[in-house]
Amino acid sequence: MRRLPVWILCLSFVLALTVPLSQAAAKTNVSFNLRIGERYRGPDLGFYDEPNVVSVGNGVYYVRDSNHDVYRYGSKWYYNYNGDWYSANTYRGPWVFVGYRSVPRQVYTVSPRYRRHWRDYRDQHYSWGRDARYDRDGGNRYGRDNNSGASITLRIGDRYRGPNLGFNDQPAVVRVPGRGVYYVQDSDYDVYRSGNYWYMNYNGDWYRAGSYRGPWIFVGYRSVPRDVYTVPTQYRRWQEYRDQHYDWGRSENYGRGTSYSSDDRVSVGGGTGASITLRIGQRYNGPDLGFYDEPEVVAVPGGRGVYYVRDANNDVYRYSNNWYLNYNGDWYRASSYNGPWVFVGYRSVPRDVYSVPTQYRRGWTDYRDQHYDWNTNQDDDRDY
Repeated sequence: MRRLPVWILCLSFVLALTVPLSQAAAKTNVSFNLRIGERYRGPDLGFYDEPNVVSVGNGVYYVRDSNHDVYRYGSKWYYNYNGDWYSANTYRGPWVFVGYRSVPRQVYTVSPRYRRHWRDYRDQHYSWGRDARYDRDGGNRYGRDNNSGASITLRIGDRYRGPNLGFNDQPAVVRVPGRGVYYVQDSDYDVYRSGNYWYMNYNGDWYRAGSYRGPWIFVGYRSVPRDVYTVPTQYRRWQEYRDQHYDWGRSENYGRGTSYSSDDRVSVGGGTGASITLRIGQRYNGPDLGFYDEPEVVAVPGGRGVYYVRDANNDVYRYSNNWYLNYNGDWYRASSYNGPWVFVGYRSVPRDVYSVPTQYRRGWTDYRDQHYDWNTNQDDDRDY
């Protein structure tokens, strides 16, 4: 009988130590054990019938007869459990972790009287900073070159690997004044719709998709309509429209198989420095033009029969049954906007194309090819 109080005292002492320590651990460092899309594993919410809700304004409804913070907005349900945000298509679930960036702003900014267990709307067990800067293996996806500021880790056509945008239904958009661009308003991402495409600026880089659901691929700002990347500041969180993790300068000067390096240059016409690395019939090795559907064109005035691709940063023309491209000062041709493009030189380009007015040229002034010497290659003067 004398040992019983001793055991009770020991047990009480252990509990007194472990409970405060566990509580202290819960209040310190944020853990990274939650992942976007992870299933909810907390207690049963007990919703066997649709719960009663009250309107809290801005289209948000709050479940009142519950000990949980559950909200309805539009056709979706949102739940803040343990400081983290979950979403479901129905009150029965299944609930999945989506993070606050996939929760409408009207929901995570509700009045404090409609919050029982949370204060800070940001997720407590997920680090958005880590997700935005690091890949799945924990490595820095965009390099560590702090001097140059932009690493060449992104390639045209790379798939988007950032957090889930949370667009389970088509998001609501508002029109940007003065242009045919629409902006997703209830999101923490800069997403735009223009024509048949959706555009997103993520981490300073431009992605495009044929649908709001994706898949999103990196295309770079030169495949983004000018009306999109020049939207007013109130419709963007980014500052510089040029891609932050892709080097356009290197891409322009170097192809996958053709180099315009100083070792390949010869003196032509008094030391002009024209490179003879291009050959008639050589495949185009520059960046992806990003034409997944036939691009919109405008007629060049003057009855020339020439059409110019306007929503692009490349000089592409359509004339009769062919398409023409002036890239890096050289002329390419294709039978379709999809390519394949081959170098033909200006002598195989209709005069109406290479003599278009200057307002229909972005990247060239002299119509003669800059990396091919016609004087040395007279035998190549044939129509390809």
